[in-house]
Amino acid sequence: MKIFGAIETGGTKTVCAIGAADGKLLSITNFATRTPRKTFAMAAEFFQNEANKAVRLAGIGVGTFGPVDINPDSSNYGHILNTPKPGWSGVDIIGELSRLTGVSVVVDTDVNCALMGEAKWGAGKDLEDVIYLTIGTGIGGSILSGGRLIKGISHSEIGHMLIPAESRDRDFSGSCPFHGARCVEGLASGEAMRLRWGTGCENLEVTHEAWDLEARYLTALCINLILCVAPRRIILGGGVMQQGHLFEKIRILIGELLSDFIDLSSWHESLDDLIVPVDLDGNAGVLGGCLLANAFLGK
Repeated sequence: MKIFGAIETGGTKTVCAIGAADGKLLSITNFATRTPRKTFAMAAEFFQNEANKAVRLAGIGVGTFGPVDINPDSSNYGHILNTPKPGWSGVDIIGELSRLTGVSVVVDTDVNCALMGEAKWGAGKDLEDVIYLTIGTGIGGSILSGGRLIKGISHSEIGHMLIPAESRDRDFSGSCPFHGARCVEGLASGEAMRLRWGTGCENLEVTHEAWDLEARYLTALCINLILCVAPRRIILGGGVMQQGHLFEKIRILIGELLSDFIDLSSWHESLDDLIVPVDLDGNAGVLGGCLLANAFLGK
């Protein structure tokens, strides 16, 4: 069985793993996402240490924050595009990692890889119509429809879907450098919460007014996607969604706002089955990275 390397490069944390396309991870580590040079050097060091254990990689699959060019036919394939993360715009992921590791590299988005993992072995297993959303430092999403990842001329940018600010939030300038407080990332990401409340969401009490506001923004995002794609399930991951009480708030609001238009009970046994947490303990991205590497480099 061929063994692959996998990297999930997030805005805050990078995860590296060694595994197979059957879902078995042999080794895994994580570290803070730093400058591109430092981040890739640490990833290469991890793979080199594994190589010293006589592990030969058939390829490396990378799921990265974006925007990123994921078209293999593009001359810019594997390059980070105009990203709000300082120092990362224009970075050549494939070129840098191939040079450091001597291994072929394939790239997709972090959310596409996470959805691949969750759809194969996790919360979306055996379903063909699934959405994965990560609510963390930023917000991103991926859509599986009819068993296929939805991709157009580029990957989706669900996190920058424009939604209106709540009236009580009109003075907030938002966290998105491109859209301010007009997109869901600018209004509801972990960074938006930190800017608005002066502390990370993990430090806010369950009764804090922040959570009602957060639930309303995430509900607007989910409802827009439900109306566009009619998914069987929406999986919510990322650091903000570690606050488990958010799930029930979102389910209740979705039921209230859609009840007069769509009878969701005809689609789902309950909203507990529609809005669900991740199921792979933070490993979905690197598991998807192994699947990605196998699909492109496993032949």
